[in-house]
Amino acid sequence: MNAPLRSVLDVLDMRTKRRERAVRALLAVLELDDDHWADLPAILARNLSEEELCRLGHAVLRALPDEIALETAAGAINVSPLMMNPLGDEAWESALAWARTWAREAAVRDLKAYATASIERMPPSTVAGFCQWLVTRAKP
Repeated sequence: MNAPLRSVLDVLDMRTKRRERAVRALLAVLELDDDHWADLPAILARNLSEEELCRLGHAVLRALPDEIALETAAGAINVSPLMMNPLGDEAWESALAWARTWAREAAVRDLKAYATASIERMPPSTVAGFCQWLVTRAKP
């Protein structure tokens, strides 16, 4: 076997072993108590590439209901779910601009109905954060 092919096979073998260690760690943690979950990010980071970690994280988040996925992602990076922008900055600004345009023309009855429906749709932790944000905006 020529040397370049052998080195490629060595790299593939090394990646496979790293992935196997990561999978074994994940399976072991699933069987253990909460204290052992704290070690999992470091184990995964050591044994998976950034791309593999992104794919795994994306798959896990997609398996969750949207509001739980948002709260989970926000908790993982230590930010409020209210501060997360799932649409991306440009899309969020566009949606916010549209909402503000609509709100300028809406009747108070419609504004109240929309606000009520929005709050009813939010998960409880988001409602709490939203209410805190409202209180800070309402202070003179």
